[in-house]
Amino acid sequence: MEIRDFSNIRVGSGFPASFDIKPIKDHESYGIFANIPVVKEGQRIELRKNSWGEIALFNFKYDDLTLPKEWEDSEVLWENK
Repeated sequence: MEIRDFSNIRVGSGFPASFDIKPIKDHESYGIFANIPVVKEGQRIELRKNSWGEIALFNFKYDDLTLPKEWEDSEVLWENK
């Protein structure tokens, strides 16, 4: 699915485990960013890089949840701990 011409898209219904995707400037063709509400103790947020060059932002509602199998060996670039 490709979504264009938006001002804000909320991905995920399990608040606070959600992302708000917004354009950097007036239009998403200039770039986008993900805004994550950090409101709950125990919530875990990680930015990771895998061996094939992709970067992913994970937002776990609970700290004890595990990564998807294909991301288990990825490198943690940043975390909110």
